Amino acid sequence: MAADGVLTADLTAFTAYYGNGMFSQGGEATGTIDPMTGEYVLEWSSLISGGSFDGFTGVWHLEGTFTPAG
Repeated sequence: MAADGVLTADLTAFTAYYGNGMFSQGGEATGTIDPMTGEYVLEWSSLISGGSFDGFTGVWHLEGTFTPAG
């Protein structure tokens, strides 16, 4: 959802894979979007449970350009 340049996204299903392990890293991401260019930035963090990185926090930064379908 985007309003007035503020962007929120439900990324609860986001999973990271490393080696033979997988880590749920989803969450509610927040960021900004430029309504003129479609350029956006989303950021969120998520605690890692289990595996090699147990107890660490994953910090994520996603950026790109939104292009509407059509």
